[in-house]
This record gives sequence, structure tokens and C-alpha cells, in this order.
Amino acid sequence: MRRLSLSVFVFSFCLCFSQPNDLNVLANRIDDILKAKKIDGMQMSIVNADSVLILKNFGKRRGDDTLITEQSLFPVGSLSQSLTALGLMLLVEEGKISLDDHLMSVAPEINFKNPWEKAHPLKIIHLLEHTTGWTQEYLHEFGLTIDIESPLNFLEKVKSNKICRYPPGQYFANSNIDYTTAGYVIEKISGMSFEDFMYSRVLEPLEMSSSTYNTFDRTLKNDLAAQISSYPKYYALTTDPAGGLISNAADMAKYIRLHLNNGKKDSLRLISQQKLKPLYTSVSSNISKNHTDIGYAKGFFQSKRKGIYYLFNEGTTPSFSSFLAILPDKKIGFFFALNSVDKSAIREISNLILDALLNTLSENQVSNTSVTINDRYIGYYNRINANYPFFDFVTSIFDISALKKDINGEVYFEDGLLGSKYALYKNKNGLPYFKDAYGLPRYLALHRDIENNEAVQISSYSGKYQKVSALKLWSQIVLFLVCVFLIITFPIISVIRSIYYSIKNKSYRRFVSFRSAVFSVLCLAGAVVLFMLFVPEETMTLDEFWDSVFKLFRLTTVSLLIFSLSILFGFAALITFIFSLVERKTVNSKLLKIYMVVLGLAFFITGAYLTYNGLIGLTTWR
Repeated sequence: MRRLSLSVFVFSFCLCFSQPNDLNVLANRIDDILKAKKIDGMQMSIVNADSVLILKNFGKRRGDDTLITEQSLFPVGSLSQSLTALGLMLLVEEGKISLDDHLMSVAPEINFKNPWEKAHPLKIIHLLEHTTGWTQEYLHEFGLTIDIESPLNFLEKVKSNKICRYPPGQYFANSNIDYTTAGYVIEKISGMSFEDFMYSRVLEPLEMSSSTYNTFDRTLKNDLAAQISSYPKYYALTTDPAGGLISNAADMAKYIRLHLNNGKKDSLRLISQQKLKPLYTSVSSNISKNHTDIGYAKGFFQSKRKGIYYLFNEGTTPSFSSFLAILPDKKIGFFFALNSVDKSAIREISNLILDALLNTLSENQVSNTSVTINDRYIGYYNRINANYPFFDFVTSIFDISALKKDINGEVYFEDGLLGSKYALYKNKNGLPYFKDAYGLPRYLALHRDIENNEAVQISSYSGKYQKVSALKLWSQIVLFLVCVFLIITFPIISVIRSIYYSIKNKSYRRFVSFRSAVFSVLCLAGAVVLFMLFVPEETMTLDEFWDSVFKLFRLTTVSLLIFSLSILFGFAALITFIFSLVERKTVNSKLLKIYMVVLGLAFFITGAYLTYNGLIGLTTWR
């Protein structure tokens, strides 16, 4: 039986929970979810503007039997970004910087490339709203911050990421580098380190005494809600402004109450309501320009449930996940954190709490009127995503969605190639939307981009959806699948061929192209297997995660093997192509000739494609 400790239980406010009106009903249902998902521990707080209504601790630390207490700490990941945005708004209020200032003017020492800088300059607001068009960290940069404590030092290491993939201020695409840059701007404008500024201007005034950005403090490992044996490896997955805050439910309750009290803590005004409110609204993306209050603001996502507007964000780090929501109009909010990265648990628990808070509220949903869309927008869309461009070699082919019409002429959205289908509706402003698998509205901004291509932006979905012709799409997919099929099946065919001739007691010619093809397949398979064995996953324990980081993203035997095998594959693929063309002239069978040419082309195309995408000679340790 999971132990549930009640730290604070103030029943001074009716939370509108399902009857009977008992907070233990909610706690028991959450406990059931934790058991079903096999999640060890959790913290939760629910607050209104005046007080903490609930502060509960569930279960134990991950990895041992130590109970979760009020002092237990959870890295909150991307929830850190709303605090960074708040810190920057403090400087805006002091007149030291404006959200409309150009980054190139504020911090010219930050190297970035924006081909549209003259017409579409990159502004400070784009950092906070994730509309820079910059990319997420590449694989070899994943563990860089283990040895780097300064945002500027990190930014100097990720120059290739700070290239705008489309004009700033158009498409939301989550990138930790955006907020790392915002953190550096805070340092430069304030004259203080990011951590010192946040301590003195945010954490200390709010009395968030357990919260810290000092991820190198060895004593923290005793309070973390997951066991780790070798603390020096932890915790530096992202730089502090983007996701480095470590906190707990009690401290995050104080932070939520600041928002519910319009920037005040008791008699102390930390920030004016005028400067706080912009944190809740998005103004730079195409979605926001279409008059919707659904999307990413500044550190918060905007959404609705049961017709009620609320702000939220999620944070995920190795072994931990967290969720924060604020209902401004209802003056209530909540936070919880898990020592697990089970996204389905995050969704179930957050929806459970939201539904409990909104149980008696009206279902004032947006209009469910069918929507009419210009036929030029009907078709397939390839997502140009700024997140993790390392995987562009796959996403450029398979990350496809579509706007289609059914036999009755009704428009629907297909989320992913042959994926889930969602009917489209329109809101009061005529903006089309669909309800995703969780019932959340996802708005679509249909427009022509700067190059006059049909494009779509979907609220809270990273990247730009650009229309692609069906012929090009399916040609790419067929070519990709044919190449993969030939490469994977060739060793099997070679073995069958060898067995056949052995049974017949016949000699057969051993082609150089066939031998090199087998060798190249083995090299590619070896590189892929090694990578998959050692790639860090958030579901790992902390020790397992950082062991993988050190083996894969440092100059080690594993990383050198991946590099060498990828080079050998490229070389062998080229040999296969050349000798397949030469040796086909020496065989009489037309079928074998055709097979050799097709096989050689498959290896050549695959090698060229992987080389173009940087996978031949991959150096994960850079």
C-alpha cells in the first residue's frame, strides 16, 4: 500500500470536487494512477490567492525506500522558463530593456544567422515566445553543459543551432537555446550572473528557500526525489534559464500565488500587473496574429478546458517530470511533480485535477460549426521543425500531416502520415481548430509563407507545416523504403545464394560488390545498434542516463566506434556502387544485371543521403 503523507490540509475554500466533497477522493484517484503507472513518488500543491489549499506527498524516492517529504526536491525542467521570463520582465519594468529590442543590438557578441534580419529582425520577445526559428541542441551538444556553467559559454558552443530556419516571429518551435539566450541577456543587462539575479529578485522575495539553480551542489543529492550515486555527473542537461531550476511543491505554490495576486506577495509588489500580464499572451506567432488565446505565450502555454481559460507548462528531465497550471479568472492554480517521465500519467493527473476544479463550471465550449477551407490548402504538409534537426533525414520524409476532405466534403486534419483523423471546426473568430486525443483544442493558422508557399501553423505544435505535392511525398517514401528494403534483405539473399550453390555442389562467383555490400550493412547495423544501446533516455535512472551521456557524448571507445563504423559504411557503399556497375558487364543473366545495378544505386543513394545529413563520420563528442 503506497504511503500518502498529508503535509498541509487547509479546507478553507470549496474546490468543487465531485461529490462527496472530499479532497481524499482526489488523492485516492491520483494514488490509483501512480500505482497503475508504477510511479514511485509525487508532490502536489493546490493554491488560491490567499493560501495553500493542499500540499501532499506521495510515495517514495525512485531507487530506494526514502519517503517523499516536503523537503524532497524535483528538477522542474521547462517550468524554469516562466521564471526566466518573469526575471526579464523585471528589467523591462525598470526600463533597461524592451521586448521589441533587436537581439543583435542588445547582444552583438551572440553569433546567430538570420537571413531575414533586415525585414524580420530577431527580437527579445521571440526568445520568450520560442519564435526565433532556432534549433534545439544537436546530439553532440546534449551533454555540453556538464562542464559549462555560463550561458554565454554554452551559446558559443552551439553556433550551428542559432540559424533561423524561417523568419523570426512566425512559428512556435520549442528550443532551450532561446531561453539560454534570454538568460544571458538578463546577465548582461543586470550586471549579475543569472543565478544571482534570480535569487535576489525572484526566489528570495518569494521565500522560495528550497529552490536552487546550483546544480553542482553535492548536498542536493540527498534531497532529490530519485537516487543517484555519482553526483558530480548531475545535473546539467540544460543551462539554468531553460530548465535548470530544482524546486518542490511548497515553493512552487508560492510562485503560483504571485501570479494569482497580480504580481504581489502579501504586501510586497514584485512586479506590476501591467508588466506581468504580457507573460500570459502570445503576440509574435501566426497563431496569435489570428486572434486566438491558444498557443505558447512567455513561459506558459495557453489553453482551455470546459470553456475555461488557463495557463500551463510541463517540464521533463531525466527521471523527473512536472506540471503547473494557473486559472487566472478563477484565482486558483496547482503544481505537481513526479519522479517519472510517464507522459500519460502527467496528462491523466493534470486533467483529473483540472476537471475537479472545474466540475461545476459551465461547458461553454467554442463553436462546433463545420469549417470551410480554401481548396489550395487541401493536401499534404511536411513539418519543418526546429526541434532536433539531427533527425531531419527521417522527419523530412515521414513527418507528414494532411488536410483532407471526406466523401461528404467535410474537411478533417490527419495528424501524421496515415495517422489519427480529427474533424475541423471554427471558433467565434472563424479560426479552424480540431480537438486532439486529449480533447484539447488545436488551432490552425492557414497562410502563405514568405516564399508564397501554402503553410500551416498549429497551436502548441513545434515548427512550420509546409505544403508538399503528393507526387514528391510518395516518391520520396517509395525511394526510401526501396533502398532500406534492398539494404536489409541483401545479406539474406546472399546467404540463400550461398546455400543454394552449396547444395547443388556448384561453384559461384563471389562479386566484390556483393562482399562490400555485406560489409557495409554490417557496419551500418553496428553503428545503429551501438547508438541505440547508449543513447540517453529520460526513462532511465539518473545513473544510467549520465553514464550513457558520458559514453556517447565524450571521446570514448563507444563514440569512436560509431564514428569509424559510419565512415566504413560510406566507403563500402561507394565501393559497392562502383563495382556493381563494373561487374554487371561480366554476367550473362539479365535479372542479375538489373539486380546489381539497383543494389548499387540503393547503396549509393543511401550513402549520399546520410553523408548530406551528417551521419557519415558522425562525431557525437564534438
